[in-house]
Amino acid sequence: MRRVLEETRRADEVDAIAGNTALTFGLCAQKDWSNLDILVFCDDPAQVLKDNGLAGHIELSKYRVKLGAQSIFGRAVGIIAMWRNPRSPNHYLAIVTSNDALHCELPNMNFAFEGWFDYMAWETTETQRTVVLEADRFDRNWN
Repeated sequence: MRRVLEETRRADEVDAIAGNTALTFGLCAQKDWSNLDILVFCDDPAQVLKDNGLAGHIELSKYRVKLGAQSIFGRAVGIIAMWRNPRSPNHYLAIVTSNDALHCELPNMNFAFEGWFDYMAWETTETQRTVVLEADRFDRNWN
């Protein structure tokens, strides 16, 4: 995942996609956070979530990713999670992150297999294969 992020940064200086516009994280204006759907690729989700009313929703450690109240264990676990944007409930905020961005690869998402989801967790194996661990929906409180 880090390779994809670094290649994207080198090519376009992209950290976040706001609406249909790619921006560096620092250039996302306050109005962007309130008026657009936002997709953020990040190493530290706490940095993004703390100012958006979602602090503590994703916590990373070496062999675990905590997503809400549940823990997902693994060496190179990736997460994509989407919530209604607390700053603007008509829009969404999505985070893509990993507890090991250097070794975690982005999976091919097969909605026929995983279905529609609010979050998906996957692990990249030693042979660089991605295995979906969970794909599900949050509860009414977005946990």
